[in-house]
Amino acid sequence: MNNPQQPLEYDAVLGGENQISSSNDLKMTTERAINLLKVGRAGIKAWNLFRKQETYLPSLEGVDLSGEDLTYANLQGVNLKNSKLVKANLAYADLINADLQEVDLSESNLTRANLQGVNLKNSKLVKANLTSANLINADLQEVDLSESNLNDANLEGVNFKNSKLVGAILRYAKLINADLQEVDLSENDLTCANLKGVNFKNSKLVKANLTSANLINADLQEVDLSESNLTSANLINANLQGANLTNTTFPGSNFNEANLSKANLTGCISFDGNSGERCNFKKADLSDAIFSQAKLYSCDLESANLTETKFDNANLAQAKLQNSIIANTSFLNTNLEGADVTGTRFFLAYLNKGTNTNNIKGI
Repeated sequence: MNNPQQPLEYDAVLGGENQISSSNDLKMTTERAINLLKVGRAGIKAWNLFRKQETYLPSLEGVDLSGEDLTYANLQGVNLKNSKLVKANLAYADLINADLQEVDLSESNLTRANLQGVNLKNSKLVKANLTSANLINADLQEVDLSESNLNDANLEGVNFKNSKLVGAILRYAKLINADLQEVDLSENDLTCANLKGVNFKNSKLVKANLTSANLINADLQEVDLSESNLTSANLINANLQGANLTNTTFPGSNFNEANLSKANLTGCISFDGNSGERCNFKKADLSDAIFSQAKLYSCDLESANLTETKFDNANLAQAKLQNSIIANTSFLNTNLEGADVTGTRFFLAYLNKGTNTNNIKGI
């Protein structure tokens, strides 16, 4: 009769579930584990049964499982450090708290895999498919995720510091409170991504698509957002101090109470003539910001801080500036036709003959 306290061994060649022996010298070795994981579904079923019945784990450090089908494999807590899993199929695999440091997962399929709390530091996931994967609180520092698919992935609390995400797809990704400091996200697709509270300090988002993204309370200090698309993005209370927003487009975006002091918004576009969507800067701090040549038609700047703000050559026709703070604000050659400056100290603004105040309200 078998002793239930002793480890079980399985037929590694057939990958079956037949118990061979319960002797002390028979257990799941690294070699047997590799054999099981390489024989397809039957082997995965046997491996998963082993994981259910036994508590010990063989080390898989440095193994080569490239191209193998590991769908639904239970690899929770497994040491796979320095392993190769190039083009491996890990769809629906359980990798919670696994050690995946310095692992090559290039072109692997991790669709709906559970990677919660995984350590992927210094790993390679170039062109990997992580669609709908769970990576909550994973460590992705210095990871190469170039051209990877993170569509709808849960990346809440993930540390991406110094990682490569050039060309990565992050549509609908959940990145709440993630650390994206010093990361290059240029030309990335972040449409409808949840970026609430994300730290983007010193990162690059040049030509990024942030349409309908949630950036509430995000830290975007000194971030390069030039030529990015922020249409209908939510930036309530976001910190954009010193950010570069030259030639950005953001019709329908909400900058309510955001900090844009010393930001450069030269050439930005905040109005969509087709949809009629307008931008909201209500109660935002725009002190020392530059809006030269900006298209701010019908923009809401009510109660905003416009101290030392430069709107030279900008279009502010029909804009709402009620109760905004105007102090050394520059409107040189600015179109203010039909704008409302009720409740402001408009007389403290810089004006010239090119300033259009036709039909202006409040003065």
